[in-house]
Amino acid sequence: MVDRTMPVKPPKTPKFNFGERSMKCLRGVHPHLIALAHKALELSVIDFGIHSGCRTMEHQKRLVAEGRSKLIDSRHVPMAIRAGGNGFGHAIDCHVWLPGRADDAFDWPLLQKVNDAFFAASKILLVQYEWGGDWRHYPDGPHFQLSSAEYPKDMRLKLLPGMPQEPEKKKTRRGKKKTRMI
Repeated sequence: MVDRTMPVKPPKTPKFNFGERSMKCLRGVHPHLIALAHKALELSVIDFGIHSGCRTMEHQKRLVAEGRSKLIDSRHVPMAIRAGGNGFGHAIDCHVWLPGRADDAFDWPLLQKVNDAFFAASKILLVQYEWGGDWRHYPDGPHFQLSSAEYPKDMRLKLLPGMPQEPEKKKTRRGKKKTRMI
């Protein structure tokens, strides 16, 4: 029996929200990674933001030359659609926000808490990811990327249930390209 005298609780408001800069950094990032980041922020015990999303190849080369990145073939750089990729970046870099402290961006215990939130979110959304903090050769605590095995850079966008279909280009008999929904 339902107790109808109990007041109805209003919907829970999120503790944290991504700011304008974080949202700008998420432009061009794979939709599954964007959903994962939003769910992780919703579940997180600490506030964090996104300070890097998609990068151009020129920017990535500059970061490697400066020693701030190790790979030219970074998953931050979207693979062009014409080269068989899906046109999305598959990686983001996060930083931690704590009031009154500007040095928390690369604090390992805090980044572990961010990873804990990503882990919980991945179980809910069924999106596999990799955390740079687990890498032995070059630990990169702020780095989160879609699983290389599940999301190779040259793979077409996998659609989760409820996501809008992406148009597929198909040649007609006359050689013209025609768009149809798959």
